[in-house]
Amino acid sequence: MSDLQERMDQLRLGVLTAVDGLLARAAEYQLGSPPDALAVCRRRLDSNAYQVLVVGEVKRGKSSFINALIGQKILPTDVDVATSQVFRVSRAAQEAYRLRFEDGSEKSVDRKDLPLYGSQVVADAGGTPGLNQIIRWLEVDVPVRFLPPGVSILDTPGLGGLYELHAEITHRFIPEADSVVFVLDSSRPIIEAELEYLETILGATRNVFFIQTKFDLFRGKEWQGVRARNQEILRERFGDRLLDARVWPISSQLLTASVTKGDEDFEIASKHRELAPALKSFLFRAAGWTRAAELLILATEFHAYGVRLLEERHKTLVSESKQKRDAFQRQLAERKDTFLNDWGDRGRKRRELREGVKRLASLGKAQISQFLSRGGELETLLQNSITAADSPEALRAVADRISSDAGARAMRAWREISGRSWSQCLQLLAPLLKDAEDVTAPDRGAPVEGLPAGGASPQIARDWYSKIKSARFDFATGLWAGGLTGSVGGGLLVALGAISLPLVAPLAAAAGFIAAVWATVRGNKTANLNQLKAAKQEVARHVTEVCQKTRQHFLEVNMAAGTFGPVDEYFSELERIAEDQVERLTRTKAADTEAEIARLKREAELSEQDRKAEAERVRLKMMAWKTAGQGLNELAEKLKALDQAAGGAQQPPPPPGANPA
Repeated sequence: MSDLQERMDQLRLGVLTAVDGLLARAAEYQLGSPPDALAVCRRRLDSNAYQVLVVGEVKRGKSSFINALIGQKILPTDVDVATSQVFRVSRAAQEAYRLRFEDGSEKSVDRKDLPLYGSQVVADAGGTPGLNQIIRWLEVDVPVRFLPPGVSILDTPGLGGLYELHAEITHRFIPEADSVVFVLDSSRPIIEAELEYLETILGATRNVFFIQTKFDLFRGKEWQGVRARNQEILRERFGDRLLDARVWPISSQLLTASVTKGDEDFEIASKHRELAPALKSFLFRAAGWTRAAELLILATEFHAYGVRLLEERHKTLVSESKQKRDAFQRQLAERKDTFLNDWGDRGRKRRELREGVKRLASLGKAQISQFLSRGGELETLLQNSITAADSPEALRAVADRISSDAGARAMRAWREISGRSWSQCLQLLAPLLKDAEDVTAPDRGAPVEGLPAGGASPQIARDWYSKIKSARFDFATGLWAGGLTGSVGGGLLVALGAISLPLVAPLAAAAGFIAAVWATVRGNKTANLNQLKAAKQEVARHVTEVCQKTRQHFLEVNMAAGTFGPVDEYFSELERIAEDQVERLTRTKAADTEAEIARLKREAELSEQDRKAEAERVRLKMMAWKTAGQGLNELAEKLKALDQAAGGAQQPPPPPGANPA
């Protein structure tokens, strides 16, 4: 795998160099502005930093699996500790442990304190916390060999269980994931809640690796049957949407024992030797392959546009008809005028877009406001859980979860509402991108004679589109999901979860309150209905307070600070991004079109001899441009070969019913 990684590093640099050369040549040839997504993808590939999420239901053995791979018990695995935090494990020469806060600041901590901070969302907060107190994740730097350089593992809170908030904390990191390790165990086949969660993951990445833990606790036929059923369900439910539906067995306990006892028989029994090459191949794909493929697809499309534009220029130069050249110049000017009339500051389509985005914002605000209103859906759901409690123990369980459930349900509602608004905003912007492309895009005509065939092949896009399709990037519109111009990065998508994260601390149920309610009925298993009713009334009052704080967090204007609520800020940002995209594109496309019209005017004044000389220069540019496209094809072939080599390193698990060694 080290050889593969070295080849991938070289190829990554080769793709970056080729794209930089293509962009430099495009600027030299005055081919207009490249799409924003091309620059965003280039920056992402250049960063060479990747994140792999480890997710799964609670008590599936996620942290134990990572500890076993590390060879040390570093991540908390105590079942009595309610882990509500993400641990980010990265490869480093020396061990180090830090809290990373939402404002980017950090605080070094001791390894022994990881369980303590792992059960917190906010550090050292009294009252409403600031961004410098809200923990984004706990960073664990360790000298682990299984991780490729630049790849970090994010161990997330368990799904399911008593605390819905944990799943919502995990949800916020899905848009940032390059790939996902999905952890199942051998006690039962995958359940519907896990399948629904996997559906969400596939909206961000198709790179999913399935493992099945704890097989050593069951007889061979039992765990093998569970694995066979898991693979069957995954194939039936998702088909080719999953790149690989295989499930790899692993015993973290036996793998750990192989390290502590120094006995390789434990490693063999753990199935680590079968899993290791497959996991390395998977992590290898996460470390650059997909991003390189994305960038090559975009570069290929931009290259094809440049070919058509240069061919059109050549035709106007060699045409014997002055009328045709004049007609093309008028056509280009008409395209520009039509585009500006539609999308300029007072254009009809721009006005309709503004109104559409404002409607989305108004609707989104109304929906979250209604959900959080007094007597609204959130409060009703929580109050109904109190009504349904038919014993002191059941009421205590409800009271313990009120703050967590309120936060989780508010976050889920916000994620759904804001995510829907974002998707609808992309749909509203799609016509803008199409019209912008049509302004300067030449017709697809016959290729110029005497030029080498090919260039960058559209086959790259056809072959890889379905393989790397990701919600982060919309190939149909050319929009990057984290921000249309790339300046916002992943900000808006992260905000779907992060905007409500600060809500957790001020909502946290006071220990005194829970103790007071429990004291009313504690020690009396035959508590009468009046006692239970009185306790329910206390819990109901607490629900009202929690819901009020939730509304304030999302909606309340801070008069002292002069700031709007997070929801207002989010939708204001959405409107601003949409408006900025329109303004930038109209300005850029108008400038590109004016430059092309000016070029045509200069060519109209050329003598016949000078025109022929210019035509020859354009022909040479076309040849150089197409040669650059052939370079993209060669890189694509190398990337394809690397993909096959990585896949060839995998060995499938034994078939169902086999007796694995």
